Amino acid sequence: MAPVDICQLYAHLSLLCHVFKHSQFTSVFANNPSHVFTVIDSLTYILNNLNVPGLTPELENYRETLAISQDGYIQISQLVTCLSDIILAGKAGLPSSLVFLLNNVIRGLARLPSVNEHARMPVTAFLMSSETREDNNKPQLKVDALQDTVVLRDFIKRNNLLGWISRPQFEETWACLLHLLSPVAVTGNVDIAEEDDVENIEWMVSALRGITGLLCQTLNRAQPGNPLCTCYKNAHRHKPIASLLSSTSGEKLYQIRMFLRRKVSRCECMKEVDLFCVNTERVSCDIGYNQLSIGHLTTQMSTFSPLISSIEKADVESAEKSQPIKSLQGVDTASCLKLLIDVYSHLLSPSATPKTPLMLLNECAKSIVMLSDLFYEKSQFAWMFSTLYDLYLNHHAEDELMNQYVVLGLCKAAAIHLDSNMEEKLCKLLEQSFRSIHIPTRLAAISGILYLLEAAPEGDLVKSLLNFLVDFISRSMDLINNKSTLMSELYLLSVWSLTFYMIEHFQEKVKTVNNFIPQVLQTGMEVVNSSDNNSTTRLCSAVLLGFERLLLVNAISKSESVLLLKFASDRLSLPATHINTHSILGLLVTCMYADISEADENRLDTAELKMEVVSILFDRIRRGLPQESEVITGILPTLMSDLFSSQDIMNKVIGEFLSEQQPHPVLIAKMVYEVFEEQATVGGSSFLQDWVLLSITSFTQRHPLAMAIWSLTCFFVSVSSNHWLKGLFPYVASRIGCLDEVDEKIFLLSCKDFYDGIRHDSHKSQTFVSVFQSAGRTELIYKTVLEAIAAT
Repeated sequence: MAPVDICQLYAHLSLLCHVFKHSQFTSVFANNPSHVFTVIDSLTYILNNLNVPGLTPELENYRETLAISQDGYIQISQLVTCLSDIILAGKAGLPSSLVFLLNNVIRGLARLPSVNEHARMPVTAFLMSSETREDNNKPQLKVDALQDTVVLRDFIKRNNLLGWISRPQFEETWACLLHLLSPVAVTGNVDIAEEDDVENIEWMVSALRGITGLLCQTLNRAQPGNPLCTCYKNAHRHKPIASLLSSTSGEKLYQIRMFLRRKVSRCECMKEVDLFCVNTERVSCDIGYNQLSIGHLTTQMSTFSPLISSIEKADVESAEKSQPIKSLQGVDTASCLKLLIDVYSHLLSPSATPKTPLMLLNECAKSIVMLSDLFYEKSQFAWMFSTLYDLYLNHHAEDELMNQYVVLGLCKAAAIHLDSNMEEKLCKLLEQSFRSIHIPTRLAAISGILYLLEAAPEGDLVKSLLNFLVDFISRSMDLINNKSTLMSELYLLSVWSLTFYMIEHFQEKVKTVNNFIPQVLQTGMEVVNSSDNNSTTRLCSAVLLGFERLLLVNAISKSESVLLLKFASDRLSLPATHINTHSILGLLVTCMYADISEADENRLDTAELKMEVVSILFDRIRRGLPQESEVITGILPTLMSDLFSSQDIMNKVIGEFLSEQQPHPVLIAKMVYEVFEEQATVGGSSFLQDWVLLSITSFTQRHPLAMAIWSLTCFFVSVSSNHWLKGLFPYVASRIGCLDEVDEKIFLLSCKDFYDGIRHDSHKSQTFVSVFQSAGRTELIYKTVLEAIAAT
């Protein structure tokens, strides 16, 4: 095989990713089946060339057995198998960037209507349906084939990976899985519930997982059923910080923080989320605990429509024909939930005959908790509470696997509607769960109490738990400080989420506890400083973001704010490989803006401390990685304009531009351009001209000559009011180190433009001429400048 050009491979895969993210491009591509099969065949060839296992090159046997003339149908099924079992499982030995692209491209191909049915169906099931197919290009899904546990698991895995592309496809999948799930409730077959019939129980559990995944896909934000280019709905419990956008400094802080977020976030939907409202424990857009806030669920119940879209049913078929690849509207989730509630009521009933197997009970409880985000009536939450509480009473208390879902479901239901007679019992259950040695149970209890804290912060149940929660947090901080205690990342994130929420919303309570907030801050700083396995990048980022919100809601004192600012500046002084720069930078910026947004001007020793921080940032530009330097130079112009006088800003920026030790002069040049843009609106053109005239002598003395000419050109273009000349700045900045005819022409043009702006001022024009006369004694190009301005 010919070698694969990696650069071209990345370019082509990236292009395909963009195609599959836009329905119009995808429609054009899908209307040409030959193009689809060519891409599938090329992708198969590439993966074989990269020695990725899991692809079967011998297609003749399949072709003969399945009576299929097009290899692409078999190849797409193999690609999906390879993706789920090999590539995403990390068994292919490919870099993460390539895995990311392959994941999007293969799933995008598999969702195209011409090959989707083959991609969704396991080859084994396809073989079972080959004899009954009327059209060999459209395999028929047989329910009998899905009664094989291996086939069913493969089918569900593919559906979770690819989603659904039409309402009929959703309904067909739903009907098949529901038929497998409910033989007891529907057909009265008692044999399958016997404890020794493990295989039947396993495929019922698999069917239940498939139904749960199918319905959860309706929570996708932009395109229900399409997991490729959309993220799950995620409503955070935190309210927007009113003071943040009510002041100019708050708006600028928000813009800087969102700029930093977009630089580090790969997920498109997370780039635009208000990061100060993000739940601390939420580290991705996938389905998980605390997916939707109680406030969102309450609103959902009051505004619920039984269909995903407002499109009338009469228009659905025409919409399907005109947009065959778009996830279609009109899925009736309300009817699906009603049917499931009936099935679950039977399976979870203490008097169910025959008795529901333990494995199935556990999966039912898990499914109820996950699907509760789709509930649209209070009565459904009341049903969830009564059903799970009966399960708790009639089940073994030692079954921690079951208890984790029971306690979370009870708290979530209670947050929507709780009978006052149940408060004491729920309180005891929560305290018992918090003391459990089973980490997932404690994690569920934390997630559950967060629902209750959000829903009823003044309720009797919450008040009765406050002392216990404060004590739990204090003990957790001690455990975190104990480096020998290993805890999962998700559990630690949940502990920090509870901690920050308590400090923000129950300030009066936590401030009565001696040394509580200082202990939390000190532990958080130790987590960020630590380099052991507990301190992952996501954990450090979450802790730092929690600190930022506490600053902005004024939940900590002046001395504690100063402590965080000094901590952030100290961390930025460390080598680049030892810190999470973007998160530390975010905390640093928030500390400084939180200070200037306060009415108390003495909150910090402003002048010296802030200038010291800016000096640290400029030093970071010199010592940091190129990506870090680019980010810092992107935020410094805005930051300095809010913190310092124009004189201090110009002195600092121009001095840095002149520095011979600066390894990133292009980035500094871009920063000079932005600073000049900002200062032109503050001090006017005359102010900038004065600073240019003060500095050009130093620029003419730079060596080599190409660097001097480049610096002067950047300087003159930045200060110009001619928008045509300013439009050349990106090109000028890219010409660093070059000095040919083009560079000389642009230099002369920029010099003439600057001189035209000061010609009317005899003192300024004489200063300009004298500088170039002195420089012209050693370099001819400076004499050329004088000749050019004399000729005009």
